[in-house]
Amino acid sequence: MRLQSLVNKKRYIAIFLFSLFVILLTLFRGDNVYLSDNGDFERVMRLSSLYKSGSGEILINLNGQSLFSSLLKILFGFKGFLTYPSSQVILVRLGVAVNVLSNVIFHKAPETFNIYILGFLFGVLYALALSFTLGQIGFKSKLLSVLFCFFSVVLFCDIAYISYFNSLYGEGIQQILFVFLLGFILMLFNKGFKKSHACIFFVILILYGTVKPFNMPAAVIYGIIYAVTVFVKYPVRKNRIITAAAFALSVVLLLLSVAVIPGWIKKETNYNSVFFGILRNCSDAEAKEYLKSMELDDSLFVLKDTHSYVSDAGEIRQLYDLSEVDNISYTKLLSFYIFHPLKTLKTVKRILKFCGMLQNQFFLNCDYMRDYFRMNIWSRIREKSGFDLAFINALVIIAFFVVITRLLCSYYNKKRHAVLVSGLLLITVLYAFFSPYVANGEADLSKHMFLYMGYIDVMLLWLLYTAFSKKGLLKKVSVLALLLVLIFYIKGNIYSSPETVSFGRYKGRDLNWTVIDETEDYKTLILSTSVCTQAYSENADNCYEDSWIRNWLNGDFLSEFTEDERMCLSEIRHKVLYSKSQKENAAEGNRDFYCCLYPELAYEGTAEAYGSYVTDTVVLPSVSHIKTMAALNYKIADSGKYWLETCYFNNKEKVRYVNTDGFIYFENADKELGIRPVIHLKK
Repeated sequence: MRLQSLVNKKRYIAIFLFSLFVILLTLFRGDNVYLSDNGDFERVMRLSSLYKSGSGEILINLNGQSLFSSLLKILFGFKGFLTYPSSQVILVRLGVAVNVLSNVIFHKAPETFNIYILGFLFGVLYALALSFTLGQIGFKSKLLSVLFCFFSVVLFCDIAYISYFNSLYGEGIQQILFVFLLGFILMLFNKGFKKSHACIFFVILILYGTVKPFNMPAAVIYGIIYAVTVFVKYPVRKNRIITAAAFALSVVLLLLSVAVIPGWIKKETNYNSVFFGILRNCSDAEAKEYLKSMELDDSLFVLKDTHSYVSDAGEIRQLYDLSEVDNISYTKLLSFYIFHPLKTLKTVKRILKFCGMLQNQFFLNCDYMRDYFRMNIWSRIREKSGFDLAFINALVIIAFFVVITRLLCSYYNKKRHAVLVSGLLLITVLYAFFSPYVANGEADLSKHMFLYMGYIDVMLLWLLYTAFSKKGLLKKVSVLALLLVLIFYIKGNIYSSPETVSFGRYKGRDLNWTVIDETEDYKTLILSTSVCTQAYSENADNCYEDSWIRNWLNGDFLSEFTEDERMCLSEIRHKVLYSKSQKENAAEGNRDFYCCLYPELAYEGTAEAYGSYVTDTVVLPSVSHIKTMAALNYKIADSGKYWLETCYFNNKEKVRYVNTDGFIYFENADKELGIRPVIHLKK
């Protein structure tokens, strides 16, 4: 027994050290990983004694009479806590306190805040969570156990998971707590009930449920599963009393946390739910119909496809009466989708587009994030494996629940208990899929689908475990599901073969073009690879109409063609978009053009966006061209990044570009990226 205990301890320590090594290497090797901030940062900063200096640097607010009193205020100050009642604040405050002590030890300015200290703290906690959970999963073969742990760490220490640690977003803490909860549930199944374990489980459950209001229903379900297992498998009266009391207290605290959610959160999310969710990408007539069905003023249809996270949200509230929207209930929002099945099917298709890319869009401004040494192997595989398709998601979910229900039947000995627990788990997964869109529309949806994508990854790991540890039906189901996912990964890297045209020369090199569209008069061609790298604008201005790159395309580049070749080109009349900061130049449009990373959806909103029409012979590709290429299953990515003509929203400096992964990001206009010209070739 002692020998087995020693082996287990060594196993936990080995997994912890390996996980921590991978985490620290990924976060801190070379240029440190950092996520760009948004409103989430500001809310957490206010409650964690942090503030931004005039230069944008985050500093610690030491407003106590002494260092000790400042630490007490940082850790236990309650002022303003109810404006954002999240357990995330507790852990961030701990990180701030560690920063203060670090400044004393290393003789730094007392107000210095190093977010990487917070990242290190979260990294240690995550390594503990992974070692605790993975240490309870093993095979008879030591080699298989080692390989499974290695694969699990590579997956869950991918940069897409741990980049949140160097930030003030709640997803990082959410992931740590989720892995701990999973570990305690496995421990209950494997080793039985212990009072201390139950108490720790429910404390973590409360923290998990209060990181974000969205987590509360899932936390309650995890609590029910834990309680059901104790009542069925360990029916000692004392065990039941402890579990029931801990569960009841947890539910009360979770409900209280929901009750004190500030009104501004509900206003923002309701606005997004209606105008950037229900009314997303629908016609004016449909928008009016949907508003009437929810007993809302149908004149508000003009706000469709807008969300509350933009700078003009305050202006909108001054122009329109949104009181009915502010007070709409989650139940009413959910019932809309229940009674509009066709809209729901379209919504599911849109949600799925956000389920393939695990990487967070807020570090898209960091070039080095795409390096292999950043441990992004899994997120790269995931992007190409069909996880944005209904079939793959349904396959993984069905296979997992076939496997888990069979296992639970043998564990509980009674089918009804197994079906109950499986059903609760299924509700949790479906809730994680639908609720972000129902509750907040498409606003920040790629970030809000993080939990659901984590569930899918856990299911895949469990299918992998079952494939190598079980026999019979369970093994067959798991192997089949994994093989189909692999097939879709291979298929996801196979593109349609487009028509190509050789036309013109540049610097003595033949130019090969890809046909992406065709009319009666001309073919639309995009250069098959970048002709060179140049800055979009030398003065970092994102206005295409006045840009250096536009002049170069229709000047130096076009001059490389012969006169006969130039006669074969048709002029292109196209809409140039403007950011809100330059809307005074626009001839039409009434809103900014929001950001979307996904090529298939990136075009939406151009009709209403600020813009003017100009005529050129050569242009940069626009989001419209990229959407066309995606629809034809043509390869969008190039060996390097390349510019689009489309500016980013709400600023004067950034322009959208296509990254090497085929997604659309943004960069400062004075950076040098690739150029893939677009022309109209007469027939």
